[in-house]
Formats: sequence, structure tokens, C-alpha cells
Amino acid sequence: MTGKTKVDYSGSRQKAIEQFRRRWRLAANIEKVDNAALHAGAPMYFYCRHCGLPTEMLPEDYVFPPITECSRCRGLRNEGWLEEAVRAAGE
Repeated sequence: MTGKTKVDYSGSRQKAIEQFRRRWRLAANIEKVDNAALHAGAPMYFYCRHCGLPTEMLPEDYVFPPITECSRCRGLRNEGWLEEAVRAAGE
């Protein structure tokens, strides 16, 4: 082998986009917690800004910023497929 073998990622891209669509549909059926309506001292809930699934639950006095993007959506963004996945989920 010379190391110049072409790899076809189209199948992987389609599978990743379909997985995003499933996560997006699942998140649409999850009741999101309204952090402002919780009592003092209750943990805060955070969700992925792309697919909507929960990313973290932190104490009310958290110091570091919460994760706003799940690892699967970050992987899609790194590959350049996230915009396509978001369009496909909105159809």
C-alpha cells in the first residue's frame, strides 16, 4: 500500500446524520427542566444546543461554564456534517 487509498465516508456521514435525527426526535419528547422555576439550591440542568439532549447537571453554585454541545454533535461539527444534520432533522 502506498497510503494514498481513498476512503468513502458517505455511508458514515449518512449514519451519523440519521443518528442525529433520532437524538433530535428523542429530545423533542423529553420534558426540559426550567432552571428558573427550581427552588434555591436545586441542581441546574443543561442541554445540547443542537440536538437538545441533556449534557450536564450541575450544582446551583457551579463555577465553570456548562457544556453546551454533546460529544456526538461536536464530532459532527468537527467533520463538517452538523449543518446538514440540522437541516435533515428540521425536514
